[in-house]
Amino acid sequence: MEKQIKEWKSQHGNIVEIAIEKQVSYFRTPSLSEFAMGQATSQGNNVRLLEDLMEKCFLGGYDYKQVQGFSAQMAYLSAFSKALEPKSFEIKNV
Repeated sequence: MEKQIKEWKSQHGNIVEIAIEKQVSYFRTPSLSEFAMGQATSQGNNVRLLEDLMEKCFLGGYDYKQVQGFSAQMAYLSAFSKALEPKSFEIKNV
């Protein structure tokens, strides 16, 4: 799997590993245009937006769509959402 992850990194840049109940899935981060397109098609439904982005960005590992139960499904959505949060930054008026 190590070789595959290196290949994905060279193709996509940042790779996110999400492990829920010992099931590991790998995702790339979406591009800004994919995010914008997802927002347009999800019509304000954040869950649908995350589901669409996860589907587009899924690379391999455990097929997260096979997970059963509300709690596990929400864990995947929450983890992917957390991975998309902006990195810390600082703004100064100069």
